[in-house]
Amino acid sequence: MEIKNTFQETSKSDWLEKLAIDLPQIDIAKLGYKPDEKYGWSAFHHADDRKGKVDAPIFNYSDWLIGYTFDSSNIGTLLDSLNNGVNAPIFKCSLDEIRKIKGVNYDFIQSFFEVNNTVSEQEIENIEHDFDGSVLINYSTFMDSGVKSKTLKVKIEIPKTNDENKVETLKNVLSKVNNLFQKGIQSNQIFIDYELTKNHYLDIACLRALKLCIAKIQQENSLPIEDVFWNATITSENESDYHNSIYNTSKAISAICGGVHRIDIIPNPTIATDKIDSQKLFIEIQQLLQLESKWKSNDAMAGSYFIENLTDQIADLLIK
Repeated sequence: MEIKNTFQETSKSDWLEKLAIDLPQIDIAKLGYKPDEKYGWSAFHHADDRKGKVDAPIFNYSDWLIGYTFDSSNIGTLLDSLNNGVNAPIFKCSLDEIRKIKGVNYDFIQSFFEVNNTVSEQEIENIEHDFDGSVLINYSTFMDSGVKSKTLKVKIEIPKTNDENKVETLKNVLSKVNNLFQKGIQSNQIFIDYELTKNHYLDIACLRALKLCIAKIQQENSLPIEDVFWNATITSENESDYHNSIYNTSKAISAICGGVHRIDIIPNPTIATDKIDSQKLFIEIQQLLQLESKWKSNDAMAGSYFIENLTDQIADLLIK
């Protein structure tokens, strides 16, 4: 006999009746957490909560990419840093600084060259030809420019915000994504940089909700349902690498569960005793997660009524 046929299906109302009998002194409705009056989660979730809801789109990825951002202040340590295992660097420096690394042969899976000012179509073509990478340009800079390149990537940043401000921040992101689609930008040209917070479950739900809402925008505009490029930025905050290693591992796991393509763990220069050692430690966190856990950057939380219910609530608020 199959296990699924062994037990009779139970509705959410049946469970709540049993809980009321077993825990007569406790108000189940007050055991949850509401970061905002508009959404939150309870202590009990059931499949009934998702009736009539649409599943978040699942895009099949292989291992996520190990990122690190190099600026002009640490370009001199570039070669030593790359040996630690970075396979998707962002070079955030001037074109003159970028040209210093021309000819360096590393087998990157993907590299990005972030420019802070408006660049011409010819400059984009030259950078991509010389360095075999993608030009990354800030959303505001792109919108102010007349660039129409089909190869560059437009970066939308999602800064770390309080839980109560999260929905408004995500609405702003969706507005920017829609503006880019209206300008003819393709999904694979959008680079969304999500800075993770201390609320791991909420971050996972927000990433999933954004995927769902972007798919809805694509559908409404008769565009292919394709994923954008998702980057997770993790900024070290604690006073020691020991605490950061534990803390950042938890954040990295939430990024993986949210389905990102790239993770960038950034040592805090004001507290790191040795920036290179800190960077090496945080890259090794990702390598261990990849090698030991065998996780893939997919929708790892599908089937979790808790996460899916929270995703639905956030997506409903974003779509309104």
